[in-house]
Amino acid sequence: MSTEGRPAAQATPKPARRTILLRRLVQVVIFFTILAGVLIVVDTRNGSLRRLVMGSSENRIGLSADAKALVRANSAFAFDLYQRVRKSEDNLFFSPYSVSMALAMVYGGARGETQQQMADVLHLPVSQQGPHPAFAQLQTGLDRIQDAGDVTIRVANSLWVQEGCTFLRDYLSLVETHYGSSITSLDYGNASRACERINKWVEQRTAGKISDVIAPGGLGELPALTLVNAIYFKGNWQVQFSRSSTREMTFHVTPLKSISTPMMTGAQKAGYAEAESFQILELAYVGRSLSMLILLPKEAYGLEGLEADLSVENLARWRNHMRSTVVDVFLPKFKMTRSAPLDQTLQAMGMIDVFSRPSALQRCNILFF
Repeated sequence: MSTEGRPAAQATPKPARRTILLRRLVQVVIFFTILAGVLIVVDTRNGSLRRLVMGSSENRIGLSADAKALVRANSAFAFDLYQRVRKSEDNLFFSPYSVSMALAMVYGGARGETQQQMADVLHLPVSQQGPHPAFAQLQTGLDRIQDAGDVTIRVANSLWVQEGCTFLRDYLSLVETHYGSSITSLDYGNASRACERINKWVEQRTAGKISDVIAPGGLGELPALTLVNAIYFKGNWQVQFSRSSTREMTFHVTPLKSISTPMMTGAQKAGYAEAESFQILELAYVGRSLSMLILLPKEAYGLEGLEADLSVENLARWRNHMRSTVVDVFLPKFKMTRSAPLDQTLQAMGMIDVFSRPSALQRCNILFF
């Protein structure tokens, strides 16, 4: 499409060729899909980029019925969470798959009404063994992608226990067996040393991209437990953008504000569909197990309407209309960071007791990186 929202495609025979020009930052929604049901959504507003992880593409590996049900649950939670946080005007970057996994570890130690509230918000399917073996199977799928060597994708969990605190052996075994979580004792009385050790662990698991994220006062007063989840991804496009074709172009931060930014450009054959109000494009990473899904509204103020329509069912329907098409792509290079608490958002979604009822969980920090 053109920067004015009118189709810029030319009727080129065999194959049809389309133009998708990502030059209006306020108009873009991008999904990053991962095998085993993980999806990161990026949308943009007022110069910001937003990301979200959800379930999709579970048929690419052999998943059990429980694992497929968990993929659908993760998808539903992802869109619920996205609808809560999308109204922020700040830069937004987060991974609901990481949030789901970390909260599932907390769920494993919850009981009664607290556990039920968590199950309702996370859309966890009813299963005799709970969601934990299914999460382990999803992680195995991601490990297979990592082992193939085409891309780098690492998901790591860790529990940091206050020295002298006793946790049920069954619980520690659960998080170690199903989530591969390391378990380390810490003296939270020495806050600076505790933060230093956790920060070093996060930095190592994210290839140095995330460092010194926890200040000495950031862990609260003598927590009994800190639960940490870190996710790291690095991959090359299946069809590379040429460096010589990257050039400075006008980038619309808002309909009224423009900047000049490096724009990756090139024609490639990719999954593409066009609806009345938006275009959709899928760009694969090397190995094709992972991809980025881009939704581009046609109107300058079309993002809000597109966001309101985002759902598991709609996304599946839109993707079913995609066909292999030669597309002219103009994609801006970008970089962003984000740090934000989710406790109030999760409480508003119905996960109340885990953050408010007096219990051992009040002395538990849950961190996502």
